[in-house]
This record gives sequence, C-alpha cells and structure tokens, in this order.
Amino acid sequence: MRETAVLGPVGGAGKKEYVGYVWVDDEPGIRLSVWAESATEAGELIDAEFGEGSVHSVRNEEDASRPRSPAQVSDLADTDAVGRDFGEVEPPCGSA
Repeated sequence: MRETAVLGPVGGAGKKEYVGYVWVDDEPGIRLSVWAESATEAGELIDAEFGEGSVHSVRNEEDASRPRSPAQVSDLADTDAVGRDFGEVEPPCGSA
C-alpha cells in the first residue's frame, strides 16, 4: 500500500483536513492529507510541494456535506460560459 503524503501542521488551530490525490508528470497518483484553513490554501501547499505543473484533487468531508444556498451553487457553476462562443476549436485527431 502506498503511503499518504501529509502537508501542513496536523490538526493545527483553525485547520481542516483535505484529502485527495496529486499527479505529477506521468506518475501514478499520490494520496494526500493536507491540513489547511481553506481549499485554496490546500492547493497552494500542494503546488509548493509538488510544483505548479502538478494536477490535484482534494476535498474536505465537512465542507462537502454542508448544505449550500442557491447563491453558493450558482457561484460554483460558471453559468456565464453556457452557450458562449469560444472560437474555433480543433477537432480531436481522426475526427473531421
């Protein structure tokens, strides 16, 4: 079993645990446990540790289970992008 990378002071004051994975280059995902005040801070800690070219996905169980107001939901979805013309996009190879 792979070990989990732990970032940030474990259980520090005002910190929440964010869990997830980080992928660097073509390597298999590394399990993460990040202690931070927010998802933004968790992302900054991951970027500092693994580099800005890394791809990560983290979540906090408490935040994920909390009900959201309609305003918060609309903030999460970029409704302005629906139907927007983003210009010419190259089709994937082999499809024309």
